[in-house]
Amino acid sequence: MKKNIIIFILILVLGLLVFGWENREFYENEIDEGTDLVEKDNDKPETGPDDKEKDDEFELPEEKPYSDEDPIDLPSVSIIIDDLGNNLAIDMSIDDIDADLTLAVLPFRDHTLQVAEFFSKRQEMILHLPLEPVSEENIEDRMLKVDMTQEEMERFLNESLKELRHYVVGVNNHKGSRFTSDREAMSVLLDAIKQEDLFFVDSFTIGASKGFSLAREKGIKTAVRDVFLDNSRDPDDIRDKLLEAVRLAEEKGEAIAIGHSSPETISVLVEEIPRLKERANFVPVSEVLR
Repeated sequence: MKKNIIIFILILVLGLLVFGWENREFYENEIDEGTDLVEKDNDKPETGPDDKEKDDEFELPEEKPYSDEDPIDLPSVSIIIDDLGNNLAIDMSIDDIDADLTLAVLPFRDHTLQVAEFFSKRQEMILHLPLEPVSEENIEDRMLKVDMTQEEMERFLNESLKELRHYVVGVNNHKGSRFTSDREAMSVLLDAIKQEDLFFVDSFTIGASKGFSLAREKGIKTAVRDVFLDNSRDPDDIRDKLLEAVRLAEEKGEAIAIGHSSPETISVLVEEIPRLKERANFVPVSEVLR
């Protein structure tokens, strides 16, 4: 009897040892696989049960490859639109042009103030100052003339700025071939412009103009027109002149073009500028002053 009990105990112990050894190998295998996963993923945050599905759905945005053809430094083209203030409807349509422009507003016109107020936060504006032309046929009742005294010139400039003083940052000449080619008259006017802390753009209506060179001598920020867009009002001619301004800017880094507030010019600018933005930056004239 005792012998049978001993044999039973030995069989029981042996069975327990065998069972324990097999489970030990299973447990060690589980630890090894788990440790391997932890080592691979130890820099990741903990995830919930649904994160696997979310990760499968998420895709990083595709990187846009760099191209050597991408424009980096485009040349600058500044377009000044003259003669605002005469026709409110036409002037307002300038707002359809998708570019930074400089608008030259005439004084003493029916819509001078309305135009200035409308564009005050939309575009850069300058005073389009009437100056004496060479041709008697183009003389206006209210314009600066070479035979005026210094006091008369200063008074005229102040009167011209009366409605526009808070809106404009510079001056360019309306007509003025005779006035701008007169060194003495131009010197007096530029001194008055400097006193008002305004810049001057020479519309360059005549090759003998002294405006640009005198302004530089006096330390006034200045620029000179390169291209007239609309001596012809034919849209094809205007388009050609606009392309000429862009080509000139590509050659020398910048160009200034002057057009007028007319349906033909505005229509061409509305149509062409979006396409030309691949070749040039369209900037206010204040950005190309010297």
